[in-house]
Amino acid sequence: MRLRHLAALALFAPAWAQGLTPVQERGREIYLTGQSAAGREIGAVISAGSDPVPATLLPCAKCHGDDGRGRPEGGVRPADITPAALGRDAWVGARSRPAYTRPLLERAFRMGYDAGRNELDRTMPRFRMTPDDANDLLAYLEILGSDAPRGVSDDAVRINVVGAPGLVATTASIYGRRIELRHGRGADALLTIDATPDGDATLDAAGRDSIPALAVHSARAVPGRYAFVMTATNEDQVAALLSYARGKAYKPVMLTSGCRGIGNISRDALVLMTSQAAANCDPASIPRSLDRRVIVAAPSPPGPEGASTAAQAALSIVANVLAQLGRDLSSHSLLAVLERVHRFQTPGFAPVTWTANRHFGTKSVWLMTLDLQTQRLIGEPGWVEGE
Repeated sequence: MRLRHLAALALFAPAWAQGLTPVQERGREIYLTGQSAAGREIGAVISAGSDPVPATLLPCAKCHGDDGRGRPEGGVRPADITPAALGRDAWVGARSRPAYTRPLLERAFRMGYDAGRNELDRTMPRFRMTPDDANDLLAYLEILGSDAPRGVSDDAVRINVVGAPGLVATTASIYGRRIELRHGRGADALLTIDATPDGDATLDAAGRDSIPALAVHSARAVPGRYAFVMTATNEDQVAALLSYARGKAYKPVMLTSGCRGIGNISRDALVLMTSQAAANCDPASIPRSLDRRVIVAAPSPPGPEGASTAAQAALSIVANVLAQLGRDLSSHSLLAVLERVHRFQTPGFAPVTWTANRHFGTKSVWLMTLDLQTQRLIGEPGWVEGE
């Protein structure tokens, strides 16, 4: 496809916005993040004779914006690289250039020359990538600016909800768009909220379909680029249990996988159980002498009410993020703001913080005391954060 024809084709962008082809999806990943979907290395050279740096440090979207129209920064105005702009003859400063064709556009980002063979500004990186990755990027550039995020229309934002049937959107409208909740997983949504005890299927779909997901629970060490977990890690559970036990009169005994041999534990022990250990423990095997001296960790308060509270916390975070983004929504900007959520507090749930390096929302853990007389877990001491 020759780019000189794309200005006219851009009129049909609403049809394209319904979904990208696999090639375009891969190209979008390169454009937004500098990463090859196939795991191939992409480099960026920022001055003649210098060594390439990872393109993840200088992805196209960093300067040209998610929509390709350019974002002024530090006195530099990156070019508008939407199909409408590149598909026509233009003046750049005091010189003209013809419309770009696909080969000329590839030459521009590989070698640093515009369509008139004028050298591009020195701030424009020269990218080193395989022909397959270049083909993917070119396929996405042909529709750049027309691929509205899935699940977003002029008057609504659609969100999938799994495992919280009673969840309702309390925000009436955000910048003229209502939040529309759809129960179950689906492709036509901006993101998914999963409040089930095991959100890994949703996290798998998030990575596969590039649809962000907020899952209450996951046992994974690394959730993934599009996956955000509301609760803490297993390591955080251990840290919270030890923090609670510090200074207590009883000797702490940590159990992380089960409670075999608990009958031989001394009477002066304070038994600390992670959620995994509790799941593999028969309460009948615990001596009555340990009544109220068994502390059990859980990622969040258990049961339907706890799941509903966590899902409502996730929805509140989403509403706050959408309010920050305004009308100019994109999957990339959504991910960027989610990674800047800092100690977001909602009733009944621990403060949530996400960063680019940590997609687990909190280090606080819900601790409960086992009452052996009634064989019940009591919600005390509640939320505890490890030191």
